[in-house]
Amino acid sequence: MWKEYYVAALLFLNGVWDWKKREVCLPSILVSLAAGLVGACWYQELSIRELAGGLGIGVGMMVLAFLTKGAVGLGDGWLLCATGVLLGMAGNFELLLMGAVLCAVVLSGGLLLGKARWKDTFPFVPFLCAAQLLRILL
Repeated sequence: MWKEYYVAALLFLNGVWDWKKREVCLPSILVSLAAGLVGACWYQELSIRELAGGLGIGVGMMVLAFLTKGAVGLGDGWLLCATGVLLGMAGNFELLLMGAVLCAVVLSGGLLLGKARWKDTFPFVPFLCAAQLLRILL
């Protein structure tokens, strides 16, 4: 359960950073990624498949960042790699899916109310943070 709270703290820190600076705090992500990999090897709580799948979700986001020429942030991919080694494939996929749904709901409301436009950019990490908090509560 401590991993869930650690991921929430990591996402909160990077969510605030992303909101203010439109970028993530890469050192915190790399430290978390390294610690998660060491912990995964040491404690062997996740299978290789779960670990690789969790990382794969982050790598997939990085590929999407290159394909969209930055419309999706590369830092979001790095962050999902770090959460992937901590949560595993199923947990990371649930986090990404819930974050995307929250983002879609909020931005749809913004579009309908005239507060957002199609070409606007927005930070995604706060939605991931909210999704992680929901995962903990539910």
